[in-house]
Amino acid sequence: MEAKAAGKSYRQSVCTVFQWNKQDLPNALPPAALEPLLNQAHHPSIAAVAATGFNVKETVDTVGNLMVRRFFDRRDEEFLEEINNMEIRKFVDFFKDETLLARLKYMAEHGDELRDVAAEFKTMTARVERLEKAISAFNKVLEGLNSNLARLNEEAEKKKSRGFLGLFRRR
Repeated sequence: MEAKAAGKSYRQSVCTVFQWNKQDLPNALPPAALEPLLNQAHHPSIAAVAATGFNVKETVDTVGNLMVRRFFDRRDEEFLEEINNMEIRKFVDFFKDETLLARLKYMAEHGDELRDVAAEFKTMTARVERLEKAISAFNKVLEGLNSNLARLNEEAEKKKSRGFLGLFRRR
């Protein structure tokens, strides 16, 4: 079917999905029997029970997916042309920017050095991570030592408060 809008003609496409309803009834024909009789074009088909909502959402989703697919299928060439135009514009804009060109030139001239620096940076990052773990472990040991030192100071204060002879008395 063809239609005209704003001087342009376009083809309307039909999205067909078969929903084999009433599958909950004992005398309902199974989808396998209905397919060769009614769906000779092999459109998508779904067995459903509309009264309970079984597979109704799936049918609507299938119709929606078909509509979106058909919409974009007809516009593939338009999208590709627009993408190409965008890429060409980016390419031209890139070469208009002198700072980007200078960076690109530097990267081309010093590629090996930059790779070496990147590799060194990677190893340094690994070293820093190992140092951070070691410092974290050392801080935990210091916390334990500080805790023990505080406990020993408390005991010394208790003994000091009992006086010289109090050192020999039991608690």
